Amino acid sequence: MLYKYKYIKRHTIHGLNKHLLYFFRKIQTISSSATFRINGAYFHPDFSEILKNSPELKKKFKIFFDSYKILSDIQKTEFYNKVVKCQYVSCFFEDISVDCSDIKTNSIQQLIGNNSLYELMKHLCDTLKSTRWKIVDHYIEMYNEMPQDKVCPFCGVESMHQTFREDYDHLLPKSIYPLLSVNLQNLAPMCSICNEKAKKEIDILYKNGSRRSFAYPYTTELSFTLNFSGSIIPQTDLNNQQGSWHISVSPQSDVNITWFEVFNIERRYLDDYFRFDIWTSDFVADMIRNNQNVENEEQLKCELLKTAKIYERHKLRHSNIIKAPLFYFLANCNNRIFYNSLLKEYNNLKRQIA
Repeated sequence: MLYKYKYIKRHTIHGLNKHLLYFFRKIQTISSSATFRINGAYFHPDFSEILKNSPELKKKFKIFFDSYKILSDIQKTEFYNKVVKCQYVSCFFEDISVDCSDIKTNSIQQLIGNNSLYELMKHLCDTLKSTRWKIVDHYIEMYNEMPQDKVCPFCGVESMHQTFREDYDHLLPKSIYPLLSVNLQNLAPMCSICNEKAKKEIDILYKNGSRRSFAYPYTTELSFTLNFSGSIIPQTDLNNQQGSWHISVSPQSDVNITWFEVFNIERRYLDDYFRFDIWTSDFVADMIRNNQNVENEEQLKCELLKTAKIYERHKLRHSNIIKAPLFYFLANCNNRIFYNSLLKEYNNLKRQIA
């Protein structure tokens, strides 16, 4: 992503997934006549106490248990292998040769014969919000490890707040990959815009049935350049007075393309954050405030380039991730109509101040 998250290895919140694994290990070879019990045989004592006070969760476990126990030994082994596979989440991101179709909901439902695992995991996921697992403390610890400019690493624009917990996104959606519902390797704080309006339930590992790459936020930072090539500056083209703006990403690597598509970067940046008139007016005002003497196009282009470099050095601040490539584009567009209009604005403002 735009920066790497620190993965917190030791925290109470990991306990829920550990209790689930404990259960799966204990039932691995049970017979078809086994009786569901919450004491002793199948659950860790600490989790048994939780189930005693959670009748609905207990019911979900029993329904799955009764479906699982009648499977053949081969089917039970196949299921447990899926469970083990799901404990190595980073491998799914780092190696696109890994086939993940076998851990999807449809595959598991076909194996179990119903959706009991999905229903169990969905209910179990809701318990993560319980104060028992201290998810708020976990978020604060992650927040404190973020870079100084506390912005969402998935969009680079929206602020990550300290006063309330941001959404924990299932990188691999729990509706598609149920066994990863409470695995912290598959959960990452994300701004609500990225989570609810952009990514939603998109399968980031597959597109049209084909495997694709995605930057794992606990191990990988994206390396890319955004550019405005092909854009038309408003009021500079007789055939398109309104102008048109386009953003693309380079290099066109698999991880960059997936990020750009999944988070709808071009449309979100242009529709929600892009402020061309304001940013160029601020640029002119800054030149005057800093006593820059700009008399011609070449000097103006130098100032535009200097501004682009300043924004690039602080790219995770104040929409600079968009401003930097925009000002690089403006510095190199060689659009004399635009340069003349900016020089005119500069001279008019300078006279007003004088």
